[in-house]
Order: sequence, then structure tokens, then C-alpha cells
Amino acid sequence: MIATGWIQQSPPGRTQTRPNPTSQPEPPPLPAWPSSNPPQPDAASESGEPVTIVFNDGRLPEQIHNYLLTPTTLYILDQHHQEIPIDHLDLVATEKVNRDAGADFSLPGPSR
Repeated sequence: MIATGWIQQSPPGRTQTRPNPTSQPEPPPLPAWPSSNPPQPDAASESGEPVTIVFNDGRLPEQIHNYLLTPTTLYILDQHHQEIPIDHLDLVATEKVNRDAGADFSLPGPSR
């Protein structure tokens, strides 16, 4: 086994390994989140069932599969990533077309 550092001779018969001064220190461990309360976005989907978004500027509706929805922005995480401000969507039409199709899509509201 090879140590990553250098060896300094201590009293006869003993060796001591010290870190190499040019090596980078190990990063501190990440904090553990309590298993019952991990941080999560307001709403997200990775289901195979597409969600249809309707724009308020007359563009054709789009179907998306993987997205992150916050109160201000829709982040599309499909093959082509996009950020769409919520005020560019026709939310009433978007919620209706998805409700009619049995898909779950609603703008996150305040915590209850």
C-alpha cells in the first residue's frame, strides 16, 4: 500500500505518516437532512405522463415531462432545458387542459 504523503522517521523502529503539504484538504461532509423533512421544490414532476402548458401569447401549447414549478418560474428539465416565467403562461387554460387529461398541474400556493 502506498501512503499519500511523506514519512518522517520517529524514534528507532517507528514511522509516522503526515499529509503531503501540496495535497488538497478533504472537503467537509455534507449536512444530513432529517429523513422526514428533506428540502424540496414547491412542485416537480418526473413522471412519464406529459403535462401540457398553454402560453398566453398565442404560441402552440407544449407537452413536457420533467419540470420544476415555483411560484414565479416553470423550469423545464426535459431534453432542452428552459426557464419560463409563470406570467408567460395562461394558467387557467393550462390547469384546465391538464385536469381534463387527468394530469396533475397546479401552481404552488402558500404553505398550509
